[in-house]
Amino acid sequence: MLASLHELRGAGASAAVVAALPPSLESSLRTGRMRAEDWYPIERYRELLTTVVDVTGEGSELIRAIGFECSRADLSGTYKFFGRLLRPQTLFSGAMRLFKSYYDTGEVWVVAASDGAAHALWKECHGFDENMWLEVVGSCTAVLEVGGARNVQLRVVNGGKRHDSTMELKASWA
Repeated sequence: MLASLHELRGAGASAAVVAALPPSLESSLRTGRMRAEDWYPIERYRELLTTVVDVTGEGSELIRAIGFECSRADLSGTYKFFGRLLRPQTLFSGAMRLFKSYYDTGEVWVVAASDGAAHALWKECHGFDENMWLEVVGSCTAVLEVGGARNVQLRVVNGGKRHDSTMELKASWA
């Protein structure tokens, strides 16, 4: 996430965010005790995203962009090859299965996926807040675009707010 912030807003923004974190979290990041590939409490991630908003003064658009950039980076390399072979809805359905490799809470189901549309539902995502949901939405856009979708439109139909443990999302694209 910090690498994506660095890519989007520069080294100064990511350094300012780390400096503004509570001492224990800041120390964990600086010393490498907390790394992207490690499991850590969801509260820490929520705190990190909140600090990004507080430090940058930006909100939903930046958090969505971070989610997009994180997934775009994750889907480069091997996944980029599959993105060229698979239709957007197929890649989207497969990528949603990866949710459990990022979070130890919640489940996601692709309710429907067809040419130009998908419908997904997240349940039991305890500890999520609005920033985390916004990041998920940005991530969904990246997954679809890697699969060749253009003019992606996402609409949260239900949930996806501060204390919601669920979110229902509908996507359409050209």
